[in-house]
Amino acid sequence: MSTEKDITSLRNKLNDALIILTDDEMFSTQKASTLSSALKRRLNAHAEILCSISIGTNDTFQNRLEIDSFRIEPASGSNEKTYTLIDKTSFVHAFAVNEIESAKKVFDVKTVNELLIDIQLKNTELERSLKNLRIAKDQNARMESELEVGQSIQMSMLPKEKYQSDSINLYAKLIPAREVGGDFYDFFEVDSGRLGMVMGDVSGKGVPAALMMAVTKTLLKSRAVNDKSTASILTHVNNEIAKENDAYMFITVFMAILDINTGELTYSNAGHNPSYIINKESRKIKKLSDLHGPVVGAMEGMAYGETKLSLKKNDIVFSYTDGVTESHNSDAELYSDPRLEELLKSGEYDSTKTLTDLVISSVKEFEGDADQFDDITVMSIEYCQSPTLTSSIVSSINITNDLKQIAQAIEWYEAFALENKIPFAVIQKINIVLDELLNNIISYGYNDEEEHEIEIEVQLIKNRLILIISDDGIPFNPFKNEAVDVSRSIEEREIGGLGVHLVKTLMDDYEYNRLVDKNIITLIKQDISA
Repeated sequence: MSTEKDITSLRNKLNDALIILTDDEMFSTQKASTLSSALKRRLNAHAEILCSISIGTNDTFQNRLEIDSFRIEPASGSNEKTYTLIDKTSFVHAFAVNEIESAKKVFDVKTVNELLIDIQLKNTELERSLKNLRIAKDQNARMESELEVGQSIQMSMLPKEKYQSDSINLYAKLIPAREVGGDFYDFFEVDSGRLGMVMGDVSGKGVPAALMMAVTKTLLKSRAVNDKSTASILTHVNNEIAKENDAYMFITVFMAILDINTGELTYSNAGHNPSYIINKESRKIKKLSDLHGPVVGAMEGMAYGETKLSLKKNDIVFSYTDGVTESHNSDAELYSDPRLEELLKSGEYDSTKTLTDLVISSVKEFEGDADQFDDITVMSIEYCQSPTLTSSIVSSINITNDLKQIAQAIEWYEAFALENKIPFAVIQKINIVLDELLNNIISYGYNDEEEHEIEIEVQLIKNRLILIISDDGIPFNPFKNEAVDVSRSIEEREIGGLGVHLVKTLMDDYEYNRLVDKNIITLIKQDISA
Protein backbone atom coordinates (compact mmCIF):
# COMPACT_ATOMS: atom_id res chain seq x y z
CA MET A 1 0.00 0.00 0.00
CA SER A 2 1.41 3.42 -0.97
CA THR A 3 1.44 6.16 1.67
CA GLU A 4 2.14 9.87 1.95
CA LYS A 5 5.69 8.89 2.90
CA ASP A 6 6.06 7.29 -0.54
CA ILE A 7 4.84 10.50 -2.13
CA THR A 8 7.36 12.60 -0.12
CA SER A 9 10.17 10.32 -1.21
CA LEU A 10 9.01 10.60 -4.79
CA ARG A 11 8.86 14.40 -4.54
CA ASN A 12 12.44 14.54 -3.21
CA LYS A 13 13.67 12.37 -6.09
CA LEU A 14 11.89 14.60 -8.57
CA ASN A 15 13.38 17.71 -6.97
CA ASP A 16 16.90 16.23 -7.21
CA ALA A 17 16.27 15.38 -10.85
CA LEU A 18 15.08 18.92 -11.56
CA ILE A 19 18.18 20.44 -9.92
CA ILE A 20 20.31 18.29 -12.23
CA LEU A 21 18.27 19.43 -15.20
CA THR A 22 18.54 23.14 -14.35
CA ASP A 23 22.31 22.88 -13.96
CA ASP A 24 22.61 22.06 -17.68
CA GLU A 25 22.25 24.63 -20.39
CA MET A 26 20.42 22.05 -22.59
CA PHE A 27 18.04 19.30 -21.80
CA SER A 28 19.48 15.85 -21.52
CA THR A 29 17.02 13.19 -22.80
CA GLN A 30 18.54 10.66 -20.47
CA LYS A 31 18.22 12.89 -17.36
CA ALA A 32 14.75 14.15 -18.20
CA SER A 33 13.58 10.60 -18.90
CA THR A 34 14.81 9.65 -15.44
CA LEU A 35 12.19 11.94 -13.97
CA SER A 36 9.48 10.65 -16.33
CA SER A 37 10.44 7.04 -15.65
CA ALA A 38 10.36 7.57 -11.87
CA LEU A 39 6.80 8.80 -12.08
CA LYS A 40 5.69 5.94 -14.36
CA ARG A 41 7.37 3.29 -12.24
CA ARG A 42 5.62 4.64 -9.19
CA LEU A 43 2.31 4.48 -11.01
CA ASN A 44 2.92 0.91 -12.20
CA ALA A 45 4.16 -0.32 -8.83
CA HIS A 46 1.32 1.22 -6.87
CA ALA A 47 -1.78 1.16 -8.97
CA GLU A 48 -3.74 2.94 -6.26
CA ILE A 49 -1.62 6.10 -6.71
CA LEU A 50 -2.17 8.30 -9.76
CA CYS A 51 0.42 11.01 -10.57
CA SER A 52 -0.64 13.85 -12.84
CA ILE A 53 2.14 15.96 -14.41
CA SER A 54 1.66 19.38 -15.98
CA ILE A 55 4.32 21.73 -17.36
CA GLY A 56 3.49 25.25 -18.37
CA THR A 57 3.63 28.99 -17.71
CA ASN A 58 1.21 30.72 -15.40
CA ASP A 59 -0.29 34.19 -15.73
CA THR A 60 2.79 35.85 -14.27
CA PHE A 61 4.99 34.08 -16.79
CA GLN A 62 6.37 31.71 -14.22
CA ASN A 63 7.43 28.44 -15.83
CA ARG A 64 6.56 25.60 -13.53
CA LEU A 65 6.19 21.81 -13.24
CA GLU A 66 3.30 20.57 -11.15
CA ILE A 67 2.81 17.04 -9.86
CA ASP A 68 -0.55 16.06 -8.33
CA SER A 69 -0.81 12.68 -6.58
CA PHE A 70 -4.22 11.07 -6.04
CA ARG A 71 -5.24 8.02 -4.10
CA ILE A 72 -7.62 5.76 -6.08
CA GLU A 73 -10.22 4.03 -3.96
CA PRO A 74 -13.48 2.23 -4.83
CA ALA A 75 -16.59 4.22 -4.01
CA SER A 76 -18.75 2.81 -1.29
CA GLY A 77 -21.54 0.59 -2.57
CA SER A 78 -20.70 0.90 -6.25
CA ASN A 79 -18.21 -0.15 -8.92
CA GLU A 80 -17.06 3.43 -9.47
CA LYS A 81 -13.77 4.82 -8.11
CA THR A 82 -13.00 7.96 -6.13
CA TYR A 83 -9.87 10.07 -6.46
CA THR A 84 -8.50 11.75 -3.31
CA LEU A 85 -5.73 14.37 -3.66
CA ILE A 86 -2.95 13.42 -1.28
CA ASP A 87 -0.06 15.59 -2.51
CA LYS A 88 0.40 18.63 -4.71
CA THR A 89 3.93 19.74 -5.57
CA SER A 90 4.96 22.75 -7.65
CA PHE A 91 8.43 23.47 -9.03
CA VAL A 92 8.55 27.15 -10.02
CA HIS A 93 11.14 28.32 -12.57
CA ALA A 94 12.11 24.71 -13.12
CA PHE A 95 13.05 25.55 -16.70
CA ALA A 96 13.91 28.53 -18.73
CA VAL A 97 10.89 29.94 -20.55
CA ASN A 98 12.28 29.11 -23.95
CA GLU A 99 12.88 25.49 -22.86
CA ILE A 100 9.37 24.67 -21.61
CA GLU A 101 8.09 23.20 -24.90
CA SER A 102 11.21 21.04 -25.15
CA ALA A 103 10.68 19.88 -21.60
CA LYS A 104 7.11 18.83 -22.42
CA LYS A 105 8.34 16.73 -25.33
CA VAL A 106 11.09 15.12 -23.29
CA PHE A 107 8.66 14.10 -20.56
CA ASP A 108 6.55 12.35 -23.20
CA VAL A 109 9.47 10.33 -24.56
CA LYS A 110 9.58 6.77 -23.36
CA THR A 111 12.69 5.44 -21.73
CA VAL A 112 14.85 2.89 -23.49
CA ASN A 113 13.64 0.17 -21.11
CA GLU A 114 10.03 1.07 -21.80
CA LEU A 115 10.69 0.98 -25.52
CA LEU A 116 12.34 -2.42 -25.18
CA ILE A 117 9.39 -3.70 -23.18
CA ASP A 118 6.99 -2.41 -25.85
CA ILE A 119 9.07 -4.04 -28.57
CA GLN A 120 9.13 -7.33 -26.67
CA LEU A 121 5.37 -7.19 -26.21
CA LYS A 122 4.84 -6.42 -29.88
CA ASN A 123 7.24 -9.17 -30.87
CA THR A 124 5.32 -11.60 -28.65
CA GLU A 125 2.04 -10.50 -30.22
CA LEU A 126 3.57 -10.77 -33.68
CA GLU A 127 4.88 -14.26 -32.98
CA ARG A 128 1.45 -15.26 -31.68
CA SER A 129 -0.19 -13.79 -34.78
CA LEU A 130 2.27 -15.59 -37.05
CA LYS A 131 1.63 -18.85 -35.24
CA ASN A 132 -2.12 -18.38 -35.57
CA LEU A 133 -1.65 -17.50 -39.23
CA ARG A 134 0.36 -20.69 -39.82
CA ILE A 135 -2.34 -22.73 -38.06
CA ALA A 136 -5.07 -21.05 -40.09
CA LYS A 137 -3.05 -21.55 -43.27
CA ASP A 138 -2.56 -25.23 -42.48
CA GLN A 139 -6.25 -25.60 -41.67
CA ASN A 140 -7.22 -23.82 -44.89
CA ALA A 141 -4.84 -25.99 -46.87
CA ARG A 142 -6.26 -29.11 -45.26
CA MET A 143 -9.80 -27.90 -45.87
CA GLU A 144 -9.03 -27.10 -49.50
CA SER A 145 -7.49 -30.53 -49.89
CA GLU A 146 -10.52 -32.16 -48.30
CA LEU A 147 -12.88 -30.13 -50.49
CA GLU A 148 -10.92 -31.17 -53.58
CA VAL A 149 -11.27 -34.79 -52.51
CA GLY A 150 -14.96 -34.16 -51.81
CA GLN A 151 -15.43 -32.69 -55.27
CA SER A 152 -13.64 -35.65 -56.82
CA ILE A 153 -15.88 -38.08 -54.91
CA GLN A 154 -19.01 -36.13 -55.78
CA MET A 155 -18.18 -35.92 -59.48
CA SER A 156 -17.31 -39.61 -59.52
CA MET A 157 -20.84 -40.36 -58.26
CA LEU A 158 -22.27 -38.86 -61.43
CA PRO A 159 -22.45 -41.04 -64.53
CA LYS A 160 -20.22 -40.26 -67.47
CA GLU A 161 -21.20 -37.26 -69.55
CA LYS A 162 -22.00 -39.37 -72.60
CA TYR A 163 -24.29 -42.35 -73.21
CA GLN A 164 -25.03 -43.74 -76.64
CA SER A 165 -26.88 -46.72 -78.07
CA ASP A 166 -28.87 -47.49 -81.19
CA SER A 167 -31.90 -45.87 -79.57
CA ILE A 168 -30.48 -43.17 -77.29
CA ASN A 169 -27.95 -40.35 -77.66
CA LEU A 170 -27.36 -38.61 -74.34
CA TYR A 171 -24.96 -35.92 -73.18
CA ALA A 172 -24.82 -34.11 -69.81
CA LYS A 173 -22.51 -31.68 -68.06
CA LEU A 174 -22.24 -30.12 -64.60
CA ILE A 175 -20.23 -26.92 -63.92
CA PRO A 176 -19.97 -26.46 -60.12
CA ALA A 177 -19.92 -22.95 -58.66
CA ARG A 178 -17.90 -24.15 -55.63
CA GLU A 179 -15.76 -27.15 -54.80
CA VAL A 180 -18.86 -29.14 -53.87
CA GLY A 181 -22.51 -28.36 -54.45
CA GLY A 182 -26.04 -29.71 -54.64
CA ASP A 183 -26.76 -30.13 -58.37
CA PHE A 184 -26.84 -33.63 -59.82
CA TYR A 185 -27.96 -35.56 -62.86
CA ASP A 186 -28.32 -39.29 -63.41
CA PHE A 187 -29.34 -41.78 -66.07
CA PHE A 188 -29.54 -45.54 -65.83
CA GLU A 189 -31.11 -48.59 -67.42
CA VAL A 190 -34.19 -49.49 -65.41
CA ASP A 191 -34.41 -52.73 -67.37
CA SER A 192 -33.59 -53.88 -70.88
CA GLY A 193 -36.34 -51.73 -72.38
CA ARG A 194 -36.44 -48.61 -70.17
CA LEU A 195 -34.08 -45.73 -69.45
CA GLY A 196 -34.37 -43.67 -66.27
CA MET A 197 -33.19 -40.07 -66.10
CA VAL A 198 -33.00 -37.59 -63.21
CA MET A 199 -32.17 -33.90 -62.86
CA GLY A 200 -32.00 -32.51 -59.31
CA ASP A 201 -30.98 -29.48 -57.29
CA VAL A 202 -30.51 -29.48 -53.50
CA SER A 203 -31.19 -26.30 -51.55
CA GLY A 204 -28.09 -24.61 -50.14
CA LYS A 205 -24.44 -24.93 -51.03
CA GLY A 206 -21.28 -26.68 -49.91
CA VAL A 207 -20.80 -29.93 -48.05
CA PRO A 208 -24.36 -30.25 -46.57
CA ALA A 209 -25.88 -29.91 -50.05
CA ALA A 210 -23.40 -32.42 -51.47
CA LEU A 211 -24.28 -34.99 -48.79
CA MET A 212 -28.01 -34.53 -49.41
CA MET A 213 -27.37 -34.83 -53.15
CA ALA A 214 -25.64 -38.20 -52.65
CA VAL A 215 -28.47 -39.54 -50.48
CA THR A 216 -31.22 -38.39 -52.86
CA LYS A 217 -29.50 -39.72 -55.97
CA THR A 218 -28.95 -43.12 -54.34
CA LEU A 219 -32.55 -43.40 -53.11
CA LEU A 220 -34.03 -42.47 -56.49
CA LYS A 221 -31.92 -44.96 -58.40
CA SER A 222 -32.37 -47.82 -55.94
CA ARG A 223 -36.14 -47.34 -55.84
CA ALA A 224 -36.35 -47.36 -59.65
CA VAL A 225 -35.02 -50.92 -59.74
CA ASN A 226 -38.38 -52.30 -58.58
CA ASP A 227 -40.68 -49.39 -59.36
CA LYS A 228 -41.53 -48.16 -62.87
CA SER A 229 -43.73 -45.24 -61.80
CA THR A 230 -42.00 -41.88 -61.33
CA ALA A 231 -44.92 -40.78 -59.14
CA SER A 232 -44.43 -43.72 -56.83
CA ILE A 233 -40.65 -43.32 -56.76
CA LEU A 234 -40.85 -39.65 -55.72
CA THR A 235 -43.56 -40.42 -53.14
CA HIS A 236 -41.37 -43.07 -51.54
CA VAL A 237 -38.14 -41.02 -51.63
CA ASN A 238 -39.88 -37.92 -50.26
CA ASN A 239 -41.13 -39.86 -47.23
CA GLU A 240 -37.68 -41.34 -46.60
CA ILE A 241 -35.93 -37.95 -46.71
CA ALA A 242 -38.60 -35.89 -44.92
CA LYS A 243 -38.72 -38.05 -41.80
CA GLU A 244 -34.97 -37.64 -41.15
CA ASN A 245 -34.61 -34.08 -42.49
CA ASP A 246 -33.50 -32.25 -39.33
CA ALA A 247 -31.61 -29.67 -41.43
CA TYR A 248 -34.83 -28.78 -43.32
CA MET A 249 -33.15 -29.11 -46.69
CA PHE A 250 -35.17 -29.88 -49.79
CA ILE A 251 -34.55 -31.05 -53.36
CA THR A 252 -36.17 -30.08 -56.64
CA VAL A 253 -36.37 -33.11 -58.95
CA PHE A 254 -37.32 -33.84 -62.54
CA MET A 255 -37.49 -37.60 -63.09
CA ALA A 256 -38.49 -39.48 -66.24
CA ILE A 257 -38.58 -43.08 -67.45
CA LEU A 258 -38.48 -43.68 -71.20
CA ASP A 259 -39.83 -46.88 -72.75
CA ILE A 260 -37.33 -47.30 -75.55
CA ASN A 261 -39.57 -49.59 -77.59
CA THR A 262 -42.74 -47.51 -77.55
CA GLY A 263 -41.26 -44.04 -77.06
CA GLU A 264 -43.54 -43.50 -74.07
CA LEU A 265 -42.06 -41.00 -71.59
CA THR A 266 -43.40 -41.03 -68.04
CA TYR A 267 -42.23 -38.06 -65.96
CA SER A 268 -42.80 -36.30 -62.65
CA ASN A 269 -41.74 -32.81 -61.67
CA ALA A 270 -41.23 -32.03 -57.97
CA GLY A 271 -40.77 -28.26 -57.87
CA HIS A 272 -38.07 -28.28 -60.57
CA ASN A 273 -37.57 -26.09 -63.65
CA PRO A 274 -39.72 -27.23 -66.59
CA SER A 275 -37.98 -29.47 -69.09
CA TYR A 276 -38.51 -29.28 -72.86
CA ILE A 277 -39.17 -31.68 -75.74
CA ILE A 278 -37.37 -30.44 -78.84
CA ASN A 279 -37.78 -31.85 -82.31
CA LYS A 280 -34.24 -31.68 -83.69
CA GLU A 281 -35.39 -31.23 -87.29
CA SER A 282 -38.22 -28.69 -86.98
CA ARG A 283 -36.93 -27.02 -83.78
CA LYS A 284 -40.42 -26.97 -82.38
CA ILE A 285 -40.34 -27.08 -78.59
CA LYS A 286 -42.87 -28.33 -76.06
CA LYS A 287 -42.57 -27.04 -72.52
CA LEU A 288 -43.25 -29.71 -69.89
CA SER A 289 -44.89 -27.30 -67.48
CA ASP A 290 -46.82 -29.86 -65.40
CA LEU A 291 -45.96 -29.83 -61.69
CA HIS A 292 -46.74 -33.07 -59.90
CA GLY A 293 -45.95 -32.13 -56.32
CA PRO A 294 -43.82 -29.96 -54.05
CA VAL A 295 -40.07 -30.16 -53.54
CA VAL A 296 -38.81 -33.46 -52.16
CA GLY A 297 -38.04 -33.60 -48.43
CA ALA A 298 -40.31 -30.77 -47.30
CA MET A 299 -43.11 -32.83 -45.77
CA GLU A 300 -44.01 -36.47 -45.25
CA GLY A 301 -47.15 -38.00 -46.70
CA MET A 302 -47.15 -36.18 -50.05
CA ALA A 303 -48.47 -38.14 -53.06
CA TYR A 304 -46.90 -37.17 -56.37
CA GLY A 305 -48.47 -37.46 -59.81
CA GLU A 306 -47.03 -38.21 -63.23
CA THR A 307 -47.60 -37.40 -66.90
CA LYS A 308 -47.18 -39.66 -69.92
CA LEU A 309 -46.43 -38.59 -73.48
CA SER A 310 -45.01 -40.16 -76.63
CA LEU A 311 -41.68 -39.24 -78.19
CA LYS A 312 -41.08 -39.29 -81.93
CA LYS A 313 -37.84 -40.08 -83.68
CA ASN A 314 -35.20 -37.35 -83.17
CA ASP A 315 -37.09 -35.76 -80.26
CA ILE A 316 -34.75 -34.41 -77.56
CA VAL A 317 -35.62 -34.26 -73.87
CA PHE A 318 -33.77 -31.20 -72.52
CA SER A 319 -33.52 -30.65 -68.76
CA TYR A 320 -31.45 -28.29 -66.62
CA THR A 321 -31.14 -26.65 -63.19
CA ASP A 322 -31.89 -23.07 -62.22
CA GLY A 323 -28.19 -22.24 -62.45
CA VAL A 324 -28.91 -21.75 -66.17
CA THR A 325 -31.91 -19.42 -66.17
CA GLU A 326 -31.00 -17.61 -62.92
CA SER A 327 -27.38 -16.89 -63.82
CA HIS A 328 -26.77 -13.14 -63.90
CA ASN A 329 -24.35 -10.66 -65.42
CA SER A 330 -22.56 -7.68 -63.87
CA ASP A 331 -25.74 -5.59 -64.31
CA ALA A 332 -27.71 -8.09 -62.19
CA GLU A 333 -29.78 -9.19 -65.21
CA LEU A 334 -31.00 -12.81 -65.28
CA TYR A 335 -30.38 -15.16 -68.19
CA SER A 336 -34.14 -16.02 -68.02
CA ASP A 337 -36.48 -18.64 -69.49
CA PRO A 338 -37.30 -16.66 -72.68
CA ARG A 339 -33.59 -16.37 -73.54
CA LEU A 340 -33.15 -20.13 -73.08
CA GLU A 341 -36.22 -20.95 -75.19
CA GLU A 342 -35.01 -18.70 -78.00
CA LEU A 343 -31.65 -20.46 -77.95
CA LEU A 344 -33.33 -23.88 -78.13
CA LYS A 345 -35.36 -22.73 -81.14
CA SER A 346 -32.74 -20.90 -83.15
CA GLY A 347 -29.31 -21.94 -81.82
CA GLU A 348 -26.86 -23.87 -83.97
CA TYR A 349 -26.63 -27.50 -82.80
CA ASP A 350 -26.98 -30.90 -84.40
CA SER A 351 -26.53 -33.31 -81.48
CA THR A 352 -27.08 -33.60 -77.75
CA LYS A 353 -23.43 -32.69 -77.13
CA THR A 354 -23.48 -29.56 -79.27
CA LEU A 355 -26.80 -28.53 -77.68
CA THR A 356 -25.47 -29.02 -74.14
CA ASP A 357 -22.24 -27.18 -74.92
CA LEU A 358 -24.15 -24.39 -76.67
CA VAL A 359 -26.35 -23.70 -73.65
CA ILE A 360 -23.43 -23.70 -71.20
CA SER A 361 -21.26 -21.45 -73.40
CA SER A 362 -24.21 -19.09 -73.87
CA VAL A 363 -24.70 -18.83 -70.09
CA LYS A 364 -20.97 -18.25 -69.45
CA GLU A 365 -20.84 -15.58 -72.17
CA PHE A 366 -23.88 -13.88 -70.64
CA GLU A 367 -22.29 -13.88 -67.17
CA GLY A 368 -19.15 -12.14 -68.46
CA ASP A 369 -17.00 -10.99 -65.54
CA ALA A 370 -19.70 -11.72 -62.94
CA ASP A 371 -19.00 -14.58 -60.54
CA GLN A 372 -20.86 -17.82 -61.14
CA PHE A 373 -23.61 -17.76 -58.54
CA ASP A 374 -24.89 -21.35 -58.74
CA ASP A 375 -24.08 -24.76 -60.19
CA ILE A 376 -24.91 -25.08 -63.89
CA THR A 377 -26.22 -28.49 -65.01
CA VAL A 378 -27.61 -29.47 -68.40
CA MET A 379 -28.71 -32.83 -69.85
CA SER A 380 -29.93 -33.60 -73.39
CA ILE A 381 -31.39 -36.98 -74.41
CA GLU A 382 -32.26 -37.77 -78.03
CA TYR A 383 -34.66 -40.58 -78.94
CA CYS A 384 -33.02 -41.89 -82.11
CA GLN A 385 -35.43 -44.57 -83.34
CA SER A 386 -38.98 -44.74 -84.55
CA PRO A 387 -41.31 -46.37 -82.02
CA THR A 388 -41.55 -50.03 -82.96
CA LEU A 389 -44.36 -51.23 -80.74
CA THR A 390 -46.93 -48.48 -80.94
CA SER A 391 -49.85 -50.55 -82.26
CA SER A 392 -51.30 -51.80 -78.99
CA ILE A 393 -54.78 -53.01 -78.04
CA VAL A 394 -55.84 -52.22 -74.49
CA SER A 395 -58.91 -53.20 -72.49
CA SER A 396 -59.73 -53.00 -68.78
CA ILE A 397 -62.41 -53.96 -66.25
CA ASN A 398 -63.09 -53.04 -62.63
CA ILE A 399 -64.51 -55.52 -60.13
CA THR A 400 -65.12 -55.34 -56.37
CA ASN A 401 -63.55 -57.52 -53.68
CA ASP A 402 -66.22 -60.17 -54.02
CA LEU A 403 -65.17 -63.72 -54.89
CA LYS A 404 -68.26 -64.09 -57.09
CA GLN A 405 -66.92 -61.42 -59.45
CA ILE A 406 -63.83 -63.44 -60.37
CA ALA A 407 -65.92 -65.30 -62.95
CA GLN A 408 -66.96 -61.95 -64.45
CA ALA A 409 -63.29 -60.95 -64.84
CA ILE A 410 -62.43 -64.26 -66.52
CA GLU A 411 -65.37 -63.93 -68.94
CA TRP A 412 -64.22 -60.41 -69.85
CA TYR A 413 -60.70 -61.64 -70.55
CA GLU A 414 -61.90 -64.60 -72.65
CA ALA A 415 -64.00 -62.27 -74.80
CA PHE A 416 -60.99 -60.01 -75.36
CA ALA A 417 -58.76 -63.00 -76.20
CA LEU A 418 -61.18 -64.53 -78.69
CA GLU A 419 -61.75 -61.18 -80.39
CA ASN A 420 -58.00 -60.74 -80.88
CA LYS A 421 -57.34 -64.37 -81.89
CA ILE A 422 -55.18 -65.24 -78.89
CA PRO A 423 -54.34 -68.98 -78.93
CA PHE A 424 -56.53 -71.18 -76.72
CA ALA A 425 -53.52 -72.46 -74.76
CA VAL A 426 -52.64 -68.89 -73.74
CA ILE A 427 -56.28 -68.21 -72.79
CA GLN A 428 -56.24 -71.17 -70.42
CA LYS A 429 -52.98 -70.07 -68.79
CA ILE A 430 -54.22 -66.52 -68.20
CA ASN A 431 -57.49 -67.87 -66.78
CA ILE A 432 -55.58 -69.91 -64.20
CA VAL A 433 -53.37 -66.89 -63.33
CA LEU A 434 -56.36 -64.55 -62.93
CA ASP A 435 -58.25 -67.00 -60.75
CA GLU A 436 -55.27 -67.58 -58.44
CA LEU A 437 -54.22 -63.94 -57.98
CA LEU A 438 -57.74 -62.52 -57.63
CA ASN A 439 -58.57 -65.16 -55.02
CA ASN A 440 -55.48 -64.15 -53.01
CA ILE A 441 -56.25 -60.44 -53.24
CA ILE A 442 -59.92 -60.73 -52.30
CA SER A 443 -59.35 -63.30 -49.53
CA TYR A 444 -56.30 -61.80 -47.82
CA GLY A 445 -55.74 -58.29 -49.14
CA TYR A 446 -58.14 -56.28 -46.97
CA ASN A 447 -58.43 -55.79 -43.23
CA ASP A 448 -61.92 -54.26 -43.23
CA GLU A 449 -65.43 -55.18 -44.42
CA GLU A 450 -65.77 -52.27 -46.84
CA GLU A 451 -66.12 -52.57 -50.60
CA HIS A 452 -62.92 -52.08 -52.59
CA GLU A 453 -62.26 -51.82 -56.29
CA ILE A 454 -59.80 -53.99 -58.21
CA GLU A 455 -58.71 -52.92 -61.69
CA ILE A 456 -57.59 -55.44 -64.32
CA GLU A 457 -56.00 -54.26 -67.56
CA VAL A 458 -54.81 -56.31 -70.52
CA GLN A 459 -52.51 -54.99 -73.28
CA LEU A 460 -51.76 -56.71 -76.56
CA ILE A 461 -48.72 -55.25 -78.31
CA LYS A 462 -48.12 -57.31 -81.42
CA ASN A 463 -47.50 -60.78 -79.98
CA ARG A 464 -46.74 -59.53 -76.46
CA LEU A 465 -49.48 -59.88 -73.83
CA ILE A 466 -49.34 -57.78 -70.63
CA LEU A 467 -51.74 -58.24 -67.71
CA ILE A 468 -51.84 -55.60 -64.92
CA ILE A 469 -53.82 -56.05 -61.68
CA SER A 470 -54.17 -53.06 -59.31
CA ASP A 471 -55.73 -53.05 -55.83
CA ASP A 472 -55.74 -50.76 -52.78
CA GLY A 473 -55.30 -53.54 -50.25
CA ILE A 474 -52.58 -53.89 -47.64
CA PRO A 475 -49.02 -53.92 -49.07
CA PHE A 476 -48.17 -57.47 -50.09
CA ASN A 477 -45.73 -58.95 -52.61
CA PRO A 478 -46.91 -62.45 -53.57
CA PHE A 479 -43.65 -63.21 -55.38
CA LYS A 480 -41.21 -62.61 -52.54
CA ASN A 481 -41.43 -66.11 -50.98
CA GLU A 482 -39.05 -68.86 -51.98
CA ALA A 483 -40.11 -71.21 -54.77
CA VAL A 484 -42.01 -74.33 -53.80
CA ASP A 485 -39.94 -77.49 -53.93
CA VAL A 486 -42.20 -79.60 -56.17
CA SER A 487 -39.81 -82.57 -55.89
CA ARG A 488 -41.00 -83.14 -52.32
CA SER A 489 -44.19 -85.04 -51.53
CA ILE A 490 -47.38 -83.20 -50.59
CA GLU A 491 -46.95 -84.26 -46.95
CA GLU A 492 -43.42 -82.82 -46.85
CA ARG A 493 -44.27 -79.43 -48.40
CA GLU A 494 -45.23 -76.36 -46.39
CA ILE A 495 -48.82 -75.19 -46.75
CA GLY A 496 -49.40 -72.52 -49.41
CA GLY A 497 -47.29 -71.10 -52.20
CA LEU A 498 -48.22 -73.64 -54.88
CA GLY A 499 -50.65 -71.27 -56.64
CA VAL A 500 -48.09 -68.47 -56.88
CA HIS A 501 -45.52 -71.03 -58.04
CA LEU A 502 -47.94 -71.95 -60.81
CA VAL A 503 -48.32 -68.28 -61.79
CA LYS A 504 -44.54 -67.88 -62.04
CA THR A 505 -44.36 -71.02 -64.19
CA LEU A 506 -47.12 -70.01 -66.60
CA MET A 507 -45.86 -66.44 -67.22
CA ASP A 508 -42.61 -65.36 -68.88
CA ASP A 509 -42.16 -62.37 -66.58
CA TYR A 510 -43.83 -61.11 -63.40
CA GLU A 511 -43.35 -58.08 -61.18
CA TYR A 512 -44.80 -56.50 -58.04
CA ASN A 513 -44.69 -52.79 -57.14
CA ARG A 514 -46.26 -50.74 -54.38
CA LEU A 515 -47.20 -47.50 -56.14
CA VAL A 516 -48.25 -44.83 -53.63
CA ASP A 517 -51.30 -46.60 -52.07
CA LYS A 518 -51.79 -49.45 -54.53
CA ASN A 519 -50.42 -52.93 -55.14
CA ILE A 520 -49.50 -53.35 -58.81
CA ILE A 521 -48.91 -56.82 -60.25
CA THR A 522 -47.59 -56.95 -63.83
CA LEU A 523 -47.56 -60.25 -65.76
CA ILE A 524 -46.05 -60.67 -69.24
CA LYS A 525 -46.34 -63.32 -71.89
CA GLN A 526 -43.57 -62.40 -74.32
CA ASP A 527 -44.75 -64.23 -77.46
CA ILE A 528 -48.29 -65.64 -77.55
CA SER A 529 -47.68 -67.23 -80.96
CA ALA A 530 -44.88 -69.47 -79.68
